[in-house]
Amino acid sequence: LIPNDNVALTCLIIGMMIRYGFGAMAGLGWNAWMRDIIPARLLGRFFSRRLFYVQLIAIILTLCAGWLLDHWQYLGIHSREQAFAWLFFGGWFAGIISARMLARIPQPVIPEKTTSHKGLRLDALKQPFKDRNYRKMMIFLACWNFAANLAAPFFAVYMLTVLQYDMALVIALTILSQITHALSLRLWGKYSDRYSNRTVMRLCGGVFVSCLLGWTFVTFPEQHMFSLPLVMLLHMAMGLANAGIVLTSANIALKLTGKRKATPFLAVNSVLSSVAAATAPIVGGGLADFFADKSLSVVLDWQTIGIHDLSFSAFSLRNWDFLFITAFIVGLYALHRLRMVEEKGTVCHKQVLREILDDSSKILRSASSLAGLRTMALLPGMLLDNVLRREDTQKRRR
Repeated sequence: LIPNDNVALTCLIIGMMIRYGFGAMAGLGWNAWMRDIIPARLLGRFFSRRLFYVQLIAIILTLCAGWLLDHWQYLGIHSREQAFAWLFFGGWFAGIISARMLARIPQPVIPEKTTSHKGLRLDALKQPFKDRNYRKMMIFLACWNFAANLAAPFFAVYMLTVLQYDMALVIALTILSQITHALSLRLWGKYSDRYSNRTVMRLCGGVFVSCLLGWTFVTFPEQHMFSLPLVMLLHMAMGLANAGIVLTSANIALKLTGKRKATPFLAVNSVLSSVAAATAPIVGGGLADFFADKSLSVVLDWQTIGIHDLSFSAFSLRNWDFLFITAFIVGLYALHRLRMVEEKGTVCHKQVLREILDDSSKILRSASSLAGLRTMALLPGMLLDNVLRREDTQKRRR
């Protein structure tokens, strides 16, 4: 509502700095608080349920806000800026209610020795680096945040500029990903508590990096009839994978810290992950500009004397594809770092995959009464299960 654009922009930047600065402190206090309250064996179920309701409310309110911004002139609001102002006022009011509810949550009693001035020294920030396993976990999360944010912020730009999709379609695809994200949270919460966060993270991380590689096939070599179905499939797969990644990355950081000493561990981990996540889009933007006018292709050419040549593109990479390939490679390195992290209760990710296939097959069998449709729906799972069994047989023979 400030008429001077320069003053308004300055106020906006200051406001964002205050918001994210205090938000980082609040998030650190919240995570350390929850580590002291919630038993480690229930972290997956608790945070999956919490994130499910957060995602559900976010989807509903996003649609309501979009409707308000499109119909503000019919609601007696004088300008679009005032419509935004009412939305921000609603967010402020909800924040006041949230702070009031937070004040009612009990705080565990802190032993006197942890409240001494020694706990406030910078020496406490060195403790996470002395813990060998936690240090490996921090390196993995930093690499993963860098890989995920290297390409993810540019998906919308890619769809708008290269694929020439309308904004409404891009928003619809984002909502599709959020719905898949919300619906799969409880699934990953159950498996992370039953097995381990590391196992679920490996499985979801493999799906996510595969999606990064899959974006290169959206225009291979040009936009084709399967581009939109492939983009929809990628959004659903990334929503499914992101649900497990967001849940388990937070839980493993909490689980590997001890009670009453979580604050310095979570603070250092948050700083490293935030620096990696903030640096990645800058590097990604630079790579996108560097490869904007570059391409790499392999063309197969068949020549016959007196007949027209037959040629087709066997391999093609152009501008944005290089960014997706780079993010894919960094993601593979991050998953390699995850293998070095130790967590109690870790099992082979193939066991989790088999259980997911069994649960899915039960749902599909009960959902359809037609044998042909059931067989068609179960065919990918059966093929994947046969591949896993064949690999296990070969390992036992070796």
